[in-house]
Formats: sequence, C-alpha cells, structure tokens
Amino acid sequence: MSAARQRACRRGSSASEWRSPPADLITLRDVHKHFGGQALFEGACLQINGRDRYALVGPNGAGKSTLFKMLLGSLEPDSGEIQLKKGVSVGYLPQENAPASERTVLAEALCGHEDPDGRKTAEAKAVLMGLGFRLADFERPLSALSGGWAMRAAMARLLLEEPDLLLLDEPTNHLDIDSLLWLQDYLASYPGALFIISHDRSFIDHVCEAIVSVEGHMLKVTRGDYAAFLREREAAAERLRSEWRQQQVEISQMEDFIA
Repeated sequence: MSAARQRACRRGSSASEWRSPPADLITLRDVHKHFGGQALFEGACLQINGRDRYALVGPNGAGKSTLFKMLLGSLEPDSGEIQLKKGVSVGYLPQENAPASERTVLAEALCGHEDPDGRKTAEAKAVLMGLGFRLADFERPLSALSGGWAMRAAMARLLLEEPDLLLLDEPTNHLDIDSLLWLQDYLASYPGALFIISHDRSFIDHVCEAIVSVEGHMLKVTRGDYAAFLREREAAAERLRSEWRQQQVEISQMEDFIA
C-alpha cells in the first residue's frame, strides 16, 4: 500500500472522497511586480500542477512573501497574468499573525467544517496531537495560548481543510523536533500540491521535489533536493565566469590587433 493510501486509511477516508486536483492549478505568465520602488519580478513565469511539491527560496527581500500574496489574490501584479484554475482551493499559513479568538483549540481545528462528525473530530484530535497538543489542551481557548501554539492550531485547521494547494510560509518556525518530524510525514503523503517557504534545508529535502528560486527577478525551477539546486547554481555561476574570462581574452586580442 502506498504512503498516500496509508494516510487516507488512517484519516478514515476513502480515495473517492478526495477530489483529485486538476493538472494545472495556477499559472503565472510574464509577471512584473515592483514594491517600494524596487523591482521584485520582471517577466516571471511558473506553473503549479496538482501534485507538485515546491520549495520557494531566495534572499530576504527578494519577493517570496509577495509572490504568495499575488497567488492568493491579495496583491495584484503590475502586469502579466496569474491564472487560477476554476474550482481550485488554496490554503495559506502565514509566518506570523496567529488567530485570536475565544474558540477552543479543537473548535479552531474544526472551524472549516460546518457539522463535523465523529470521524472528522477524531481526525482533528489526531492532527492536533501530531502538532504537539495534549488531550487537556483541546478545550483551552486560543486566547490563552502563546503565539506559537496558536499558529499550530491554525496549521491544524488548514491541514484538515485539505485545500488543493497549500501555501506554507516558514511552517516549522514554531515546532519542536517531534511535531516537525510528524509534519514532514504528513505533508509527504498530502494528496494536493505544496508550495513552501522555508529556511530548513532538511525539511525541504524531506517534503519537496523541486526548488523554485528567485533569481534575477525571475522564477527558476530546479528538480531535485536542495543539494541539487546548489550544484546547479554553482554550475551556472561557473558558466558565467567562463564566459567572462573568454570575453576578456577576446577583448585583449582585439586590442592587440588594433594596436
């Protein structure tokens, strides 16, 4: 039995209950975006398909969070097109901004389900425990939790909603090692697509299958783990250095010829 099938059985659901996401969830074409007078994206293109597992990397200020906001529709590109397939559901976990309410931890996790049955409630409890909550925590109000624990409750809600595409901004920030390992296992068999911002290289290698890097205001996809991305980046840098050295030789030869 496959890992995804095993996960579905542990959730108490059948394969028919999960609506297979369409092949092309979101497409970016020739996207340009400036922020505060700074160019973030110039002609960026990307397609996210139904089973993709992407990690988004780039230096601070390169536009990673801005890209997520454009995918969510809360920011518009200056030009270009961002096309969301009709009917596709997108879930977003921000890096901060924990939910503040008087709902209990369990009620928050189930907030996306209007009338949860016993099976869904049991699933919610299992997810919460995977994220480090104890049974005694289920009836605690969110207002009594620290920001980090409130973010864990928000993550539980998002995982239980099972959107076609999960956008996760630094999801491991507030996790201890046990809950981080649990989340790795859970996401590895998640039936939808993943797009994750993370500085945790080990987490990226366990969960993601390709790296999307912000380079030169563009988006470049490198298949493989983080080490493969670094090798490709170094090879590209070496090609540029080699081209520069060849240019210098040609310039020197031309100057000698003119002299």
